[in-house]
Amino acid sequence: MLLINKGQKTHLPDSYHLANNACAHIYDQLTDLLSNKEYHPYFNKTALKITIQEGSEAEQLEAGNLNILDWLKNHGKSDELNTILVKHITLSILSDFVNFVYESIINAQKGKLSVAYALLRKPFTDELLLLEQLLIEPEEFINKFFHIGDIKLYGPSSKKHPPNEKEIIEKAYKKVTSIGASADLIYKIRYDKSFAAGINGISNQALHIVTNDSNYKTSNQNLNFVFSGSNDYERYWKQYYYFVPILLIYAASIADEILLQFLPEDKRKVKKVIRGIKRLLATDKVFLNHRKENINNLLSEVLISECEKCGNTSSLDKSDFDLFFETEVFLCSHCFAPSEFTLESIQGLSQIYDLLKTGMIKRN
Repeated sequence: MLLINKGQKTHLPDSYHLANNACAHIYDQLTDLLSNKEYHPYFNKTALKITIQEGSEAEQLEAGNLNILDWLKNHGKSDELNTILVKHITLSILSDFVNFVYESIINAQKGKLSVAYALLRKPFTDELLLLEQLLIEPEEFINKFFHIGDIKLYGPSSKKHPPNEKEIIEKAYKKVTSIGASADLIYKIRYDKSFAAGINGISNQALHIVTNDSNYKTSNQNLNFVFSGSNDYERYWKQYYYFVPILLIYAASIADEILLQFLPEDKRKVKKVIRGIKRLLATDKVFLNHRKENINNLLSEVLISECEKCGNTSSLDKSDFDLFFETEVFLCSHCFAPSEFTLESIQGLSQIYDLLKTGMIKRN
């Protein structure tokens, strides 16, 4: 369990418990996409309206001797094929992504920070880049991955056809909501070797006992991580709980944009609002000292809950948002029944998303 409860014994200093628990909640959002049975009919299955004439093909499909993906490809059913592959590839990548993130956070809690950092490279520099491409250019990615199938064309570390990470991030960033960092910051954290607060340098040091790159060179008479003292551990934790929440919130937003499109419209709107608000609150809890605005206050200005049971309409305050962050439920202040948002509230959220995208989170 990633959540640290009050009074729980842990190696992690108290000052990082809030950031850790925000990471835990966003991690749960990602795993929810994989495990929530409510999503299975939409994510794990795809209804196809196709006509197959009786004969050898029908018999081969029924017997499992002919792959449905090959049949769709051979019969020019590109839309259906793309839908199936986008779902399957996204869920498969996401499953591996959350495994690495889980182990990284657990090891960060335990103070095993070289392991924690070493586990971050694959999910945040490789797998997230593939998810971003599935979001912004799914047909192009499916063409490279499935139709051509050459790893040099779609591999995130390809030297022959290197992806333009900065451009991909900028395009993906425009499609997501509830982000507390700029596209430029997300790029620097993941790929800029000279950015001291990013993944590159510290994860390379975690993976290699000695590093020679000028951006993160091992000091003389030293070995990476193995001689770390209390001040070093404080620095490691501070950096970890600075950028991991940023990237987790962003990754959850990317995953939502890819997968929630397959839900019916009414379900999609509700899920996007609930999950988006939770990420906004996570941003508020982690980066309160780095922003110009308090997100609780911003949400209070635009969100109004409406109780279906008693008809009471009320504004929301910090205690309501704290409860929602833990339970994803707002309670009516009059009868304590679960409340829904008014349409005006949902529309008002776009104002907050716009504010967050101005890059309010900055590195001190």
